[in-house]
Amino acid sequence: MIDGQRPVLVQVHQSEVYDYFVRVEHGFLIVVENLDLFEKNFVSAGVLVDEDCFEGATVILKCDGAVKETAATNCFGDFKFDGLDDGEYVIEIEAGGRTASRAVKIDNKSLNLGFIKL
Repeated sequence: MIDGQRPVLVQVHQSEVYDYFVRVEHGFLIVVENLDLFEKNFVSAGVLVDEDCFEGATVILKCDGAVKETAATNCFGDFKFDGLDDGEYVIEIEAGGRTASRAVKIDNKSLNLGFIKL
């Protein structure tokens, strides 16, 4: 089963269950595997401007009002912040003169926010 916005469990053999994140982006199947091996959490998303992936968007991760990390989106418009402790964060995005902000709560689980449209 492919679900565009949520992690899915894939059972390969009767005794083996693997944790995958599967989504479709612009006709491509994106599979992130072994989510169960991460010791700390991550948050990720894709940035779209005018329905297209935006490379080079500035993404800022804040915790308690302080900047924790900054990143730039890749050629697929994706960004990812790794090694996050549980807590409440704010993600601020600037791309092509447009801005967006998302509050996220990490609670012992990594998050993929899907696409953020600007």
